[in-house]
Amino acid sequence: MARPLSHPPSRPPVSPLTPPRVPPNCLFVIDDAESDWPPEHTSYDLVHGRNMAGSIRDWTRLFTQAQRSLRPGGWLEMQEFDVWFRVQTGGGEAELPADCAIAQWQAHLDDASRLFSKRLNVASELRARVVEAGFEAVADDVIKVPIGAWPRDPRLKEQGCFLQVQMLDSIEPISLAYCTRILKWTETRTQVFMAQVRREFLDSRTHLFVCCHIVYGRKPGGAGGGGEEEGEI
Repeated sequence: MARPLSHPPSRPPVSPLTPPRVPPNCLFVIDDAESDWPPEHTSYDLVHGRNMAGSIRDWTRLFTQAQRSLRPGGWLEMQEFDVWFRVQTGGGEAELPADCAIAQWQAHLDDASRLFSKRLNVASELRARVVEAGFEAVADDVIKVPIGAWPRDPRLKEQGCFLQVQMLDSIEPISLAYCTRILKWTETRTQVFMAQVRREFLDSRTHLFVCCHIVYGRKPGGAGGGGEEEGEI
């Protein structure tokens, strides 16, 4: 069962309600991952996180707390997308032209998130942070994911369509606070800029893609422990 809150929140929780049927060893807790983790939690087999970029100030501290919560031999896994988009060309891969709206958008988001001290485009740095936290057998599996229906492969085309919808839905909630509160843009300027970004994400002539990083590592000790080089990619 989910543990009841000792002090009910004054507003609805951001997490969905607990499902009616929950395994007996499952507990739902709403908490801040950047706060100190409960010291009695030291026997997890797996700590998993995803889509946390832009919300963490100190990744090494987060991963160190995760390591303390794992049993020896337990695993940490993180899944994060780069917040930096590229294009597939006939000759390989290329950066977006500097004058296109998406290139300017991702640069502004990166600048604003740095000013906020919680960088958004951080996925490529996570492997180093996991190593700093003391994990071994650390790897970073990088998967290139298309945006839009441009791939010929049916499976990649479907993935691209799903990610395109996600990106279109994400532009406004990602951009508003960064642009108006941190970069001090007017709401009108922000709305006009977001419309330009949306148009470019819908342009099928641009073969956009983004990289997803699956970073994982093992806590030393336990059965099968080894050096850091074991399992590296």
